[in-house]
Amino acid sequence: MLLLSAACFGAMAVFAKLAYAAGADPAGLLIVRFGGAALVLAAAVAVTRPARPARRDLLFLAGLGVVYVCQALSFLTAVARIPAGLAAVLLYTYPILVAAAAALFLRQRPTRRQLGAMAAATAGVVLVAAPAMSRDAAGIALALAAAVFYTGYLVLGAGVTARVPAMVATAVVCVVAFAGNAGLGAAAGASFPRTTGGWLAVIAIALVSTIVALAAMFAGLRLQGPTTAATVSTFEPVVTVALAYVVFGETLSPAQLGGGVLVLAAVTLLTLAPGSHAAAPARPEVPAERAGAPAAQEAAPGPRPGSGPPSPEAEPGRAS
Repeated sequence: MLLLSAACFGAMAVFAKLAYAAGADPAGLLIVRFGGAALVLAAAVAVTRPARPARRDLLFLAGLGVVYVCQALSFLTAVARIPAGLAAVLLYTYPILVAAAAALFLRQRPTRRQLGAMAAATAGVVLVAAPAMSRDAAGIALALAAAVFYTGYLVLGAGVTARVPAMVATAVVCVVAFAGNAGLGAAAGASFPRTTGGWLAVIAIALVSTIVALAAMFAGLRLQGPTTAATVSTFEPVVTVALAYVVFGETLSPAQLGGGVLVLAAVTLLTLAPGSHAAAPARPEVPAERAGAPAAQEAAPGPRPGSGPPSPEAEPGRAS
């Protein structure tokens, strides 16, 4: 189940490229994606009737939804400008940023393992991004911004997700993300696919890379736990790179591939560190997504980058 989840999440950037080629833009894609996810999650909440969160928590979750809108837009706009595999590797630096945030803002002294992982990840990002900087520095910056927004989502959501059920938290974030993207689309003029294939790609993002991915991820968490989930999640950028090569012929240079290996090795080093996992909550390329983050996530697992909004509970280690 965890491999299925990683494959579904990893395919999102490729589906997005196909939708863009058919005339969609990031705003239109996210309106459909979050609209579909919000409908499914709202129905699930209506059927299961979980405890209603306090008003303060609902307002805080709405704020997290705004952060998630920024994350998803940054990542999918980056995908429209730079190779999908490159964007995926840069987004996947967020577990390193979470560890750094824990050291800076939560006064958690980093261990030697964490410092080594941060150094390796930094070197990996330089190797991955440097060759593309001259071609599209804005695309690189947007992918890294998505990682920063996702880090903020996870760190800020640590407290509220300990009090609010994952399904409810994810539903609120998705509804806010849908409303935010719908508002942006109305103001700027969202574009939707003009072909059947393009619509199939957008629907695949909503169903495969959001709903199926989240369901498989939660099932895998129950069966194998957050440590295994975090480790398996490193498969996601690999799926993105492989699919981008098969579908579009996108390739990374040997230096970029080496940088990607450094980033994934650093993330794996962090996620396998003793005490680096807490109970999993719910990556922004939907808020209740994945588990597997570093030290700062001890207190809070969170959503998936570029994906549907993960509830900061269920995704400690992985936006889209």
